[in-house]
Amino acid sequence: MNKRLILFIISMLCFTTLTGCGIDRRELVGDIIIGNGYTGIADYLIKYNPAAKEFESVVPGFYYEVEYNEDKSKILCYKSLRYSEILNSEICEYDIKSNEFSEAIFNWSEYPDEFEGNVKYVPNSDSISFILGDALHIYDRSSGTLTKLFKVAFDWYSWDNTGKKLLYGDYDENIYMYDMESKEEKKILEGRHPVYSNSNEYIAYMGKDQKLTVYNVNTGENWKTVTIGSSTRYIFSPDDKYILLGTEYWDIVSIPHYIIYALDYKTGKKKRLFGGEGNVPSLDWK
Repeated sequence: MNKRLILFIISMLCFTTLTGCGIDRRELVGDIIIGNGYTGIADYLIKYNPAAKEFESVVPGFYYEVEYNEDKSKILCYKSLRYSEILNSEICEYDIKSNEFSEAIFNWSEYPDEFEGNVKYVPNSDSISFILGDALHIYDRSSGTLTKLFKVAFDWYSWDNTGKKLLYGDYDENIYMYDMESKEEKKILEGRHPVYSNSNEYIAYMGKDQKLTVYNVNTGENWKTVTIGSSTRYIFSPDDKYILLGTEYWDIVSIPHYIIYALDYKTGKKKRLFGGEGNVPSLDWK
């Protein structure tokens, strides 16, 4: 086999994995927490170390919209409950050290059919946020107060690391930054599903061209990467160098499958981490 043919085959292998060649797993710092179960280790909250390529079962059960707290000692999530014929849900918090769940943080039995998920910690506070109906709400755990803020299109929003600013969008595909102190909003981009990076330096979002785009808040520079759909999930790595990208596809008998990649958004390289049967699971990476 001649040298040119060998080089061609290598380049094609890289292309078919969307330039997955070149990402070193040892550069992928931190741990990924996975909700909604995982094929092979079903019905569990799972921790995954991307550098070592190791899975660890955390606690059995189906839990959704999982998120680490700042020091990774707790996991915020929600679980579904059934009372007689009524399907209900509650938000809870899992303490990793004690291996115990807290009592329900919030139960929306008074809000039938309104809970839309997207449960998050509000940074630098004792509050959590989530979507009820079509609006973002904040629940203060200390006082038990529930506050409605504003409508959020497509149920996506993102906090900055201070808890003072929010990203969200409308149904006309405009992305806004909302200041919690001044109560002012400012249109900053056009697209959907904005996500702040951990340092607040970058914003990832789906552009109107369906491209996953990363925008540098300080310089205005942006990087357009892969084409994505509404079922895609993405978050930044702890060091903001990569994006954890979850994509979904359907087989010939209409069964959904997902693949999770680490994406270098500045070079376009991405590496397949793992996959499974079902819809894209909820993910967090710290």
